[in-house]
Amino acid sequence: MGLLLTSAVALKFDGVVFSSECVDPFCYKVLEASQAVAWTLPYRSYATTQQLVELCDRHQLLLCAAHAGGKPVSEVSQLSSDRRGFCLVVGNEADGIRAELLHSCAQVALPMSELVESLNAGVAGGILMHALTCAWTRHW
Repeated sequence: MGLLLTSAVALKFDGVVFSSECVDPFCYKVLEASQAVAWTLPYRSYATTQQLVELCDRHQLLLCAAHAGGKPVSEVSQLSSDRRGFCLVVGNEADGIRAELLHSCAQVALPMSELVESLNAGVAGGILMHALTCAWTRHW
């Protein structure tokens, strides 16, 4: 979580939303890993799937989910032209993203070597945040 929050700050994201299933964003490990820089971002704590979907609709954000079976992130500009930005959902390594939320999202993936099964959620999320930011900037 600390790595994801630090990446969001570095990439100038507008804010973060936490679900009730995520790690406590105020626990000492998260604060230590992010060096508390993440708390410069506005946040909404413990939003439901419905609240997240409504938030994205209200702000015209494409709701994206990090998922191994998703569309390659390089094709994100083809996902939606009527949106002003994006919101990226990253699940935890053990359980991933709840099915209910996953079905509400455009699923995006990192093309990876067949020698690697997956990446740490913080690493994959940081790469996807950067790739989506670059793709969005280029396209719009």
